[in-house]
Amino acid sequence: MSFLQRQYSRIQFRLEMYKTTPTGIRERWRLGLKRALRPNINFPVWVTTLSGAKVFLDEDVIDESILDDISSTMIDRYFPDSLKLKSGDVVLDVGGHHGLYAVELLARFPGIKILSIEPDPEGIDLITRHIERNNAGSNIKVIPFAIGTEEGEGFLADNHDGSWGKTLENDQSDSSVAVRVKTLDQILENGDRNVRFIKSNCEGGEFDLVPQMIGLGLKPDLIILMVHPPRGNMQELVTMLEDYGYEGRLAWDSDVNPCWHFELKQNAPSQGGGEFSRI
Repeated sequence: MSFLQRQYSRIQFRLEMYKTTPTGIRERWRLGLKRALRPNINFPVWVTTLSGAKVFLDEDVIDESILDDISSTMIDRYFPDSLKLKSGDVVLDVGGHHGLYAVELLARFPGIKILSIEPDPEGIDLITRHIERNNAGSNIKVIPFAIGTEEGEGFLADNHDGSWGKTLENDQSDSSVAVRVKTLDQILENGDRNVRFIKSNCEGGEFDLVPQMIGLGLKPDLIILMVHPPRGNMQELVTMLEDYGYEGRLAWDSDVNPCWHFELKQNAPSQGGGEFSRI
């Protein structure tokens, strides 16, 4: 291949990278330029979704994938028509990651109160950055804990699947970081328990979350649940929620992290607490 052919191929590749830029943002050219120049040049950018959320993108390409999902390609998965919130409603974002979903949710439903539950110190820093840039300090609160069956210490392990794939383990490893663990009851101790919506993508933490939610008598109108079958029994989790008064629908199938939507049935029993145990 000649020099000119190589240069032409590189230009074509960069143009293709530009074309794959998510369409659901206002400054598409800015992110497109970032993608086209990578890996030779990498620089941070702020972009704005069509809903008005300001999103920070640096070296972590996973954030670009998440932005694409929540603003362009998978809106129905993350913001289904059944998701209806009003100002003052309380939301649990379990597995807040870097805060992209939280700020987009707030942009779509102004005035809601979001508890962004994220134990990863790096994730907490980025959520805080998003809160500040979006002037969302009165609407989004960072909860710097992992959810577990009892208060204590756990270890967030890097499973080499990127920033969104860290799992909570009982034992420390070379790649893990110590994090604080609290029960759902403790996390909600000083807050409003009238939770209207839960989004959960917490790498197996759902098998602790759901039994505790039921034990506390919480009945949000909608639960968007990314389940991680390698970490627990998915069918038992689904059955538990259906027995509790929810109608489950598989919104996206996957062997690794299928996405379920659980809508509260109109004739579901009234709220009430009970015992819980991990599945």
